[in-house]
Amino acid sequence: MSFEENMTAFYMAFAEQTLEPMCQALSNMRLVAQNDRVEQHTSAPHAKEDANVREEMLLACELKAQAMQPVALEQLQRACSTNGNPDIDAVLTAFFLCAELGAETDGVAPFGECLSRIFTTQARACFDRVGTLKQTATVNENGYIDRGFYVDAIREILTGSTDIMNAVADVSANPVILLQVLRPIHDICADIILEIVHMYAIDARMTAWERRALAQARRQPSSGETDVEADESLQMIDLFLDEVSFIIRIIMSYSSFLKTICDGLDGDRSSSFQVKIQELNGVYLILERFYVFQSVHKATAIAEVQELEPQVFVSSSVEDVSFVLHKSFFRASQCMNYHTALSVVIAIVDALESMYLPSILQLPHRDFVIPFPSTAPSAGDDSNASSERIEDGEAKKEISFSDMLLQAVDDDLTRSIQDEAKLILAINSAFMSGEFVEGLHAKIEEFSMVSFPQEANIVECLPKHIRELTEMFRSVVDTEIQEVLSRGIRKRMEALVHKLMNETFNYVISPSQYDTFGLHGSPLNKMVEHEVMQNKVLRRYERALCAPPFESLVEYFVQDLTTWLAQALLVSRKPFNDLGALQLEREVSDMLTRVSAFVQQKSLRASFTRLFQLVLILNLMDPHHVVDYLESVTDELSADELETLLRMRVDFKSDDVAVAVRQMKNAIAATTAATR
Repeated sequence: MSFEENMTAFYMAFAEQTLEPMCQALSNMRLVAQNDRVEQHTSAPHAKEDANVREEMLLACELKAQAMQPVALEQLQRACSTNGNPDIDAVLTAFFLCAELGAETDGVAPFGECLSRIFTTQARACFDRVGTLKQTATVNENGYIDRGFYVDAIREILTGSTDIMNAVADVSANPVILLQVLRPIHDICADIILEIVHMYAIDARMTAWERRALAQARRQPSSGETDVEADESLQMIDLFLDEVSFIIRIIMSYSSFLKTICDGLDGDRSSSFQVKIQELNGVYLILERFYVFQSVHKATAIAEVQELEPQVFVSSSVEDVSFVLHKSFFRASQCMNYHTALSVVIAIVDALESMYLPSILQLPHRDFVIPFPSTAPSAGDDSNASSERIEDGEAKKEISFSDMLLQAVDDDLTRSIQDEAKLILAINSAFMSGEFVEGLHAKIEEFSMVSFPQEANIVECLPKHIRELTEMFRSVVDTEIQEVLSRGIRKRMEALVHKLMNETFNYVISPSQYDTFGLHGSPLNKMVEHEVMQNKVLRRYERALCAPPFESLVEYFVQDLTTWLAQALLVSRKPFNDLGALQLEREVSDMLTRVSAFVQQKSLRASFTRLFQLVLILNLMDPHHVVDYLESVTDELSADELETLLRMRVDFKSDDVAVAVRQMKNAIAATTAATR
């Protein structure tokens, strides 16, 4: 509608003394006049004249509107005193009309009293309902009641206060009016909330739990002095922490809301309100730390073997601790307080380092019995049953010496398999621990950046960086993998490679042999197929390990295998002709392709670097060409090794090799001198 149309509507409503359409038209005219003032610097002269005319007409309407102030105030009084049960929407509308007509100062007293009365009635009804529910609540076997109604009541009262404050802010933007109306409402809200929180603290036995947690905090949980907490106790603490963290969150949200709605609401009652928030925060921190340490201690103490996938076992403590720590951090993040979150994260890192990490290191020594397939090897599979005889009417089994020997071997084999299974369980558990700690690290870092952008990131303020813990778990994985390889595959593979190199492998071959090896495979190809690709131990590791640790195991094993091959070639000084060198290159390339089938996320090419450079030197067309490749091979091969490789070529003349070696050593010396 245009200014003129709104003015017409204003006068019609004024004549009929209908306040709402009159105020609406007046508000629209004010908006047009305000736009005129904004655009007056860029307007044409005739437009400025029109704006001045509209300004004068608006002033005339304002003067007439002031005459309706008594009517608006009377309407407000009627709305506020409707048989002691006023309609809040009608009250807000009436005060809005007073504000539009400039009578808000005169109407603020009855308006504020009415809203305070309405809110008090609602809040007290909620408080009385809490008392009723408390009296009728059922007590469980631990002497506690379901305290959910306390949390619901606090949320309901704070929501009611917030709704009323938002409604008042919608009808008036005057900070003086807002403060005069909202402060009594907030004071009433704070008083009732404090009463409910006090009742909640008594029913939750907050003081008793706090004393217990403080007493426990004086002892070091990692020292072994701490008994395992009962499930019921931890469950009650967990429930209490859920409730307290939620109460802190909604109260903190309400406090933040107060700062946005109006300044100066922090009177004496509000100070008590803030003190109670700090008190709850302190109790929450003490009990959350207690819960973290007790839960981690319990999870590690009662850890059992858990089957993650078929034949893939981990410690149950991994899942339990991950759940507990993620839950504790989630609660801390809900409190919306930087120092609270930092303190809880410090407790989490402390528990991980002092309790959980040592428990992972102890897994290979725990008294676990890990199930393995019935097809596991047994020394007594083919033994004859021991003879039986009947004597004096009683059946007795007579065990022979051979039976006892077989049983002893069988027991020893079972122990060996169990020890290996525990190592694999430790690898899986350490790997998954590193994964969940890394995930927790990412969550903490993101939370800190989003929630507290002006503060230092929480992960940077910890006594020990979480990344160090992740690296510790990964170091455990690597160490245990090396132990598994030493116990299983390494014991015979190195000796086998050297034996085959000395007795079986031949690299002075004819063209027909070269073609035969290409069609049917060479001795080295067959060794890789039988001792690597079909290796039962390696396949057992593949079934029992999580994928990433298994790929790391394969990587370490391949590094060993290529090292053994290179060492065996150099030590044995195996003779080569040109076709033999080509055959070795074909074998090494085939080996890389075949062992890469074990891994999906890793590349094994780096493990073959030294072996490929060794093959490169053996495949030189002329010994003098070694000088051209010095820059690329001297990182992996020494001058003596290069000389050995050149002399292994039976088709190179000794004099040519000697000249090439002198040139090579001179080039190396010149390069060394230039870099000094």
